[in-house]
Formats: sequence, C-alpha cells, structure tokens
Amino acid sequence: MAWLPNYRRLRRKLFRELTEMKLFYIDLVIFSINYVKQQLYDLTLPFTKRYLSRRPNPPKLAVKDIRCKRIRLQIDSSYSSPFNVEEFEVEWRPEGDPPTEWTTVGKSDLTARTVARLKPDTPYQFRVRAWNHRGCSGWTEPVPGRTKLDPTVADGGGYGPGGSDESYSWTQTASEVCINFKLPPNATKKDVSLALKPDSIMVNFRDKVLLDGELYGTVRGIGNGSTWYVERERGHMVLVVSLEK
Repeated sequence: MAWLPNYRRLRRKLFRELTEMKLFYIDLVIFSINYVKQQLYDLTLPFTKRYLSRRPNPPKLAVKDIRCKRIRLQIDSSYSSPFNVEEFEVEWRPEGDPPTEWTTVGKSDLTARTVARLKPDTPYQFRVRAWNHRGCSGWTEPVPGRTKLDPTVADGGGYGPGGSDESYSWTQTASEVCINFKLPPNATKKDVSLALKPDSIMVNFRDKVLLDGELYGTVRGIGNGSTWYVERERGHMVLVVSLEK
C-alpha cells in the first residue's frame, strides 16, 4: 500500500488544477460578456442618445465632506430614461441677505464634485442641474454647507459650552491644540476614557460625556504625537489633552 499516499497527493493536485481551470473559464466568460455589452453600448450610443433619451430630471445633491477651504458634493441622478447620458452643472454662492450671484463650477459627467478656494468658517449654498442632448433639468433647491475653521491659525483659544466654570478650555498654536478639563479632587486617570480619530474626539469621565465633536483639521493619534494625562492643580484635578496637528 505504499502507492496510496502518492495516489492521494496526485488526486488533490488534480482537483486543485481542475478548480483553477474552472474559475479561469468562469472569469473568461464574464469578461467576454462585459466586453460585448460595452462594445454594443458604444456602437449604439449615437442612436440611443439622439432618439431614445429624454429631458433629464433634477438630480439630488448632498454635502459629503467639509474642510476649511473646500466642500465636496455628491450628485445622484434619477435618470428619466435608461439611455440618458448626462452632465451636471454645479453653482455656489455665499449665504447672505440679500443673496449674491451664483458662481458656476462648470459642467462635468462626474457625480463627485469639489468646490475649492472657499473662505474658512463661512456658510455657502450649492445647487445643481443635469444636461443632456434633450436640454437641461431645473435647478435643485439650494443645499447649505459651512466651511470649517482654519486649523493652521497660529493662535486661538476659548471655552466650550457653558463658559469657564461649566466646560473645558482650549488653546491652539500652529502645531497643536490643547484642551483642559477641570475634574473633581478624587479623579484619577482610570475614570477617563478618550477616543481619538483623525477628525473627531470623544472624552468621557465616569460615563459622563465631556466632549464629543468633530475637529476642524486632522491630528495625530495617541502615542503618535498626541498625548493626554491627569494632574493636580489648585485643589482639583485637570485632564490635559494635547493634540498634534
């Protein structure tokens, strides 16, 4: 029976090769189908775009990402015809009273658009409409979005909601942000839990949320430049969180 182990190895090897060959042919069939579909689409596009498309419906617009000087928008089109080939025109303006003139970003078939060169900590409005061979849709309702504070400001500081007696204090330089929380005299580091992400922070003390919000720029993680500790100061404890930009 010395030949039995060799037979089993040969059978396993043959089974693996057959499986790999089967997967290869499945991928080849899927690739061929997609290739033929794309070729037929490109071949019939001039006809379908001209005779089977319809006037576009107004698309949907949403704010997806906000920075201090730019805002990224996401466009979702509810195509009035499966043969529609559409472009999207985006406009923006500062929010104010009286309203100012709209500024166009131009037309593109991209559904993710970025409006740049905006002012920090400023409210804006955005709108979009769709274009195709049949004409254009109406404008969407203005969508608001406010840029964040500039994280590169050299100096700054203040207090959280409630003022100096009921909340935290913070200071900022060009390289770091420091946040101080006043804690009871018997507080220890074990009473504090801190969750830090590149663009948000959450601080809890004995199951009470002291801070939960977004940051206006990205910071380094704990142990990678950012630190936190608890120290005694004038009869009470202070939680110090230092965030490196």
